[in-house]
Amino acid sequence: MALAVAAASASALVFVHHFRKRLDPEKRRRSLIDAEGRIIEGLVMESREGVVVYTWSWRGVDYEASQDVRDLQDRLPATADLTIGPVSIKFLPRDPSNSIVISENWSGFRNGSHR
Repeated sequence: MALAVAAASASALVFVHHFRKRLDPEKRRRSLIDAEGRIIEGLVMESREGVVVYTWSWRGVDYEASQDVRDLQDRLPATADLTIGPVSIKFLPRDPSNSIVISENWSGFRNGSHR
């Protein structure tokens, strides 16, 4: 009986862990880039409706990307117009198009004030 309860508990823990990991792949992606990413200077071109569009150049290639920042609104600069302009970008050197301008633990925005 004890063995069956232990097996059921272990199965439940594995299921919850697996489900939690699959629940928010974008957060996992941001965490990976935050941990392993290289920082480079870029420029935010537009910020509208929770999406930031930014550009940067690396090794002679120009990149343009966007990031949905609605989950990170509390970490953005206090006014929307302050997000336009210079920004630090984190990207994965093995896949430069995989990039972020903000995560749960890091922000590339120059303005230190947050909402």
